[in-house]
Amino acid sequence: MVRLTTRLGEKHKVAGYVDRIRKFRGHENSAPAGYAIAGEATDIRAPKQYYTSEIKYTGTITSKFLVEAGFAINNESYDLTPLNLASVPQLENGGQTPTNALFIPKRDVTLQTSFDQYDGGIYYREPIRKTFVTSASYVTGSHNIKLGWQYGFGYFWRQRRMAADAVQLYRSGVASQVIIYNTPQSSQSDMNADEGIYLQDQWTLGRLTANLAVRMDLMKASVPAQSAPAGTWLGARQYDAVDNLPNWKDIGPRVGVSYDVFGNGKTAIKLNTGKYLEAAVNGNGNYSALLPTSRI
Repeated sequence: MVRLTTRLGEKHKVAGYVDRIRKFRGHENSAPAGYAIAGEATDIRAPKQYYTSEIKYTGTITSKFLVEAGFAINNESYDLTPLNLASVPQLENGGQTPTNALFIPKRDVTLQTSFDQYDGGIYYREPIRKTFVTSASYVTGSHNIKLGWQYGFGYFWRQRRMAADAVQLYRSGVASQVIIYNTPQSSQSDMNADEGIYLQDQWTLGRLTANLAVRMDLMKASVPAQSAPAGTWLGARQYDAVDNLPNWKDIGPRVGVSYDVFGNGKTAIKLNTGKYLEAAVNGNGNYSALLPTSRI
């Protein structure tokens, strides 16, 4: 992790940091809990770009006027690579390897074993969120006014390719079933805007303090046009873009008052009311936005 701060004269400060994580897992597997997993049926999880970074500017323009602005990127990209990689057709060319050349993933549901090949194939995920924030504050003897803007955007892209696009199931060594998959898969969902604009004022009149605020929120996501090559069981697929998944707008007022009963700061009566929106996430936890699930 690196964190740096510098001053540009007496009124301006710039700070930034990068936090890069090297999170490595060897011999990982997605078989059900309790299974005995052979070494060749595991994968390696390794980060490609796994970091959080931010840069922020703070300007004390006058004793009453403060300006702040910042930009941040969160990237949690990693891949799962089977140890027996040579038997899995590669994602980028969508090529087909003859079935007899593949080590097909196998599970024995009676003996609870997993062997021959990792049953998750090559998997790559790239969730990226970028956020820009800025605000301006003006403070007087009786007013503390702040105007701000928050804007987030990004995308979530995933790919998967499995050996033979199937997992074979056995019972005490005897073949019984097969699970087939629609791989190769490629999907992307976009967060076009997770935006908020707010105005607030803390107004003091003697013993009475009023907190007045209003916030406008915008949430917009979409699925871009995308395709997937042919696999063992399905042909090539192509889907058109779909916009406004969702496209939400809302305005939330917030009001609070407090009264210093005896004027000594020890006893106060407070009353607050406001409208707050529930945060929507896509299950990944990386976005404070509802991202649609792609159809591929």
